[in-house]
Amino acid sequence: MNNELKTILKDSSLLLVENDEKIMEKFSRLLGLYVKNIYQATSGIEALEIYKKNKPSFIITDIEMPHMDGLEFLDILRKKNENVPAIITSAYSNKEYLLQSIKLQLSDYLIKPIDHNDLMLALERVAISLKKNSLLSIVEIYEGVFYRPIKKIVSVDGINNKLTVIESELLEFLILNKGSIVTKKMVEDKIYLFKEMSDVALKNIIYKLRKKLIKDVIVSVDRIGYKIN
Repeated sequence: MNNELKTILKDSSLLLVENDEKIMEKFSRLLGLYVKNIYQATSGIEALEIYKKNKPSFIITDIEMPHMDGLEFLDILRKKNENVPAIITSAYSNKEYLLQSIKLQLSDYLIKPIDHNDLMLALERVAISLKKNSLLSIVEIYEGVFYRPIKKIVSVDGINNKLTVIESELLEFLILNKGSIVTKKMVEDKIYLFKEMSDVALKNIIYKLRKKLIKDVIVSVDRIGYKIN
């Protein structure tokens, strides 16, 4: 793995999903050498909540877990158009698991015990995917206004402002739909994963974003929604 890909990984965040405490501890120590921020979950249900709150750059998840397994968890994300890179780990090379993994467009499928070289190749593939994702580069939103997704920073005429997780998620969604109206319902479906949010809550996030962007980047559209031109 070259230095550029190593830097991309180091600046990224990982959601590690594993219900075996010993494996979780050992795996976290190893992955901590390559990834700065690691969130941990012991089930698919917990992983879904952590993902909604923190939106990590990529996911490594076991399959066999109580209540909601790793494949079910990833299937929910994929159905919501969440194309986050993901690696599956399993103690079994089950054909059905492999077929489901292909449908979920995974970065890799690793069999336990995981070989270090296989893990490094999988992480390299993840880093390449992150590099290809346009939202990981510096994005010019407006003249003199730039956004750096990895660090969640907006720069306005050279002045940097740090965004919260929810602010960055909303801004990224607006960027992806640049020129189109983003409604409250779309925000609920994409960012809140189909949970309702009040009009006041959305207006408050937009207000805070506008203060950090300074310029009139986000436009209100006839009480329908918001957009970036």
